[in-house]
Amino acid sequence: MDNNDLLDISVAVARSNPLVMRMVRIPAVKDIGDLMALSCISLGLEPRDGEFILDRDSEEVPGADWPLGQYLKPGDSGRLVLRDGSNRHQLVLFLDVKDCLHSKKHNRDEIEPSVLMAIGYDLPKDSLDIGEINYGQESIRSGSSFQTEAGSFYSPASLEFKERRTGNAILKFFAPEKAQKELNRNLGMPMHPLLETLKNSDLKDIASYYGVYYDSGMRKADLVSALCYKYSGEYLEEVFDDMDLSEYLSFKEFVFSEELQDDGNKYLKSLPSLYYRGLLNDISKTGIRIASEVLDYYDNWQGTEREEDFIYEKQMKTALCCCRNLYGIFSTAAFKAVLKTSAGDGFPMEKVEGYLKKRVLNSLLATRKNKISSLSLDVYYSSELTKMEAKNLYSKQNHGPDAWYHPTKEEIAVYAGEGVRFSAKGTEKLLKLLEEYGDYYSGYDDDRKGSAVRSIVSSLHKEGDVNKAMDAAIRLMYRLRWSNSQTAGKNKLMAIFNSELPTLPLIALNGYSKSNAKNVIKWKDGAGTKGGKKK
Repeated sequence: MDNNDLLDISVAVARSNPLVMRMVRIPAVKDIGDLMALSCISLGLEPRDGEFILDRDSEEVPGADWPLGQYLKPGDSGRLVLRDGSNRHQLVLFLDVKDCLHSKKHNRDEIEPSVLMAIGYDLPKDSLDIGEINYGQESIRSGSSFQTEAGSFYSPASLEFKERRTGNAILKFFAPEKAQKELNRNLGMPMHPLLETLKNSDLKDIASYYGVYYDSGMRKADLVSALCYKYSGEYLEEVFDDMDLSEYLSFKEFVFSEELQDDGNKYLKSLPSLYYRGLLNDISKTGIRIASEVLDYYDNWQGTEREEDFIYEKQMKTALCCCRNLYGIFSTAAFKAVLKTSAGDGFPMEKVEGYLKKRVLNSLLATRKNKISSLSLDVYYSSELTKMEAKNLYSKQNHGPDAWYHPTKEEIAVYAGEGVRFSAKGTEKLLKLLEEYGDYYSGYDDDRKGSAVRSIVSSLHKEGDVNKAMDAAIRLMYRLRWSNSQTAGKNKLMAIFNSELPTLPLIALNGYSKSNAKNVIKWKDGAGTKGGKKK
């Protein structure tokens, strides 16, 4: 047999019901040990040692290092006996050599073993008990989960044969340099038992937030079932759509990590789209677990064109949110400049025009954070502005190459998520004033106070007018209206604005930027420095 020949071999699990069988192809230059490994991987098992018995008279027992081409030929059959570590169970595989391809076109250095055909489910990695395997197949066919003696959970999709996943596992064994990083399936846990670890009050919070009906007397089991139904199938696409790019990258880091990081809290905080839906949680004694259904959904398209388009969409959304929050009015050229900074030179810019039009024309896709309107064929403006405001402000802008402030990659991430903001010190001072004069905020949570601060900063950013920002702040400070120290309170506010103006990247919506500003801010009543240049 020639060294460039390929052997097609069927591998069937003895006594499997329904039948579990694979047709594998392996170069004849590989050895018996390689065939054992390929047989295990094709069935979803980890490679392990076994005993190979050929069903024909032979004076010698084949060793693991025997070349296949010198020992096997079409028509040969045999058995591969696998045993677990305790020798309590053994799994028998029937092997039949179906064909030998006598092709001289193959470069044997480039050919790797492969799976040509699959019948039946994959096998659980921790079980060689044929009784348990058949029970698991029946459980999967009926749509339920099952548990092995080792305590591992399996969802139906996790044990289905996946051509790409199996192919990558083969590469990982035979050509590690060509293999992609694999999902860590040990992090997965079926959604039902994962939700059962939560308290009833937590489940009701999740149900309320995401519109799942329940009544006060609803049993926990029924509530868990209702949430599982809500999160099944296509709804997971909405979960992924809610992720911004940074959360998605944290998700990839998590599911591809070979072992759990010491700081499990990191993922609970960085994956809010999953955590607040109960799809990710810290399970006692076992660590962070993610719903197997999420892994199964992602496994169907990661590494494909679908994931590539998904990432492109996220990168464009990040750039769009940054332009919306930072510039207010922006051209396609400004959008592309931000996108190039955040996504890199390799981004296919031909996707930009279609994306911007889609965001303008399709209101279903235009969420609060990325809603824009078109002022002309090449100019867009934030939904916070009316069309008249946009036209007036656009007429003031210098449209030369230096008309736009170019944020760094780090700034883009901040502006896309939170918009323009004061420094930490300025924010702290403003919060203290809200506590002092806005009794409505006293004792309330930080999110509400933070929202008030963002509202004040947004007014300053949008109007480019300190007095209008002052008015916005005073509207949130009810006690300041009738306080005896009203003048002192206003002076404190003005002092904060004076100190923070140089830290803002630009007052974009009145047409100026760092690079072309002459009279950045004109104050109505002469407070502060008139015509001061922004640095």
